[in-house]
Amino acid sequence: MKLNNPKSNHTIDNAVISIFLKSRKNYGTRKIKVMLAQQNILLSRIKISKIMQRYIT
Repeated sequence: MKLNNPKSNHTIDNAVISIFLKSRKNYGTRKIKVMLAQQNILLSRIKISKIMQRYIT
């Protein structure tokens, strides 16, 4: 995980979940990864998937 600005895991988790919910639960890991990259948050698809499984199940 590479970040230009160090952010807490809680902030990153919130970013992933908010993108998913704003997309009306349509975006998968690939689109979420692109949206996070636009916010200078670089995560792997596996990490995004684990965050989604933790909070969205």
